[in-house]
Amino acid sequence: MSGRITAGFREIIEMRWSEFVLMEANAGQSNFDSIVSSLVRACTKGNLRAIQTSLDRLDGKVATEIEVEYPKFYTLYPQATKTADSPLIIDGDSGTTPVASVEKTEPEPVVPEELPTGSLRSVLDRMLDSPKKTVLEILGSVELVDEGDLSKGNPLVKSVIIAGLMKLVHEGKVSAIFEILEQIDGKVADKFKILGSDVFMYNYVEIAPAGAEKNEDGIYQISADNTTDSWVSRLEERNDRKNNR
Repeated sequence: MSGRITAGFREIIEMRWSEFVLMEANAGQSNFDSIVSSLVRACTKGNLRAIQTSLDRLDGKVATEIEVEYPKFYTLYPQATKTADSPLIIDGDSGTTPVASVEKTEPEPVVPEELPTGSLRSVLDRMLDSPKKTVLEILGSVELVDEGDLSKGNPLVKSVIIAGLMKLVHEGKVSAIFEILEQIDGKVADKFKILGSDVFMYNYVEIAPAGAEKNEDGIYQISADNTTDSWVSRLEERNDRKNNR
């Protein structure tokens, strides 16, 4: 369904408004054409839902990003008074073989996908930089063209749809403002925290591993990254199995 509607809609938005008016008035037009032309006409009347549907059909929905915050695992060493990489141990005073520290590398940041680009969204982007009067001029010319007067211009259908959205902004419609923010900058990511607080495990050796640092309570601790990664992997595998049932 979406393929056929989108294809027909894409042809119509490239029309000049006078062409659209002729198509709309054609008694022989199909019910399919009536659906699309009614949607366009609703956009010009400031129907935000119609405008949102137009953007979704032509340019794709703006994806909602999801950020999942997992608990971190730490190992605490409450009886440790030094670490395996302390100078005393390295100099040989304790007779303990120093444990080589493992260099930690920060994970590469996830590069978010670019928003899908398309005809309506690109028109919106350009119209944001145009003078405020442009919106009024476009919608004013539409009223004249509807009456057969092309003296004030003959805009493209896609420009009329976006002008309808901008008119709602001029009227102070907050929902229209939010729609534009999402269309241009994307939706704010939804954040989920899994299983709440961080997890602490205890080890009562007297020498903490290399890389351990004292926390705010003066106790040596070290991040158990492998445990965190393993826990996350098991959780994802369990969810995959559940979804594939």
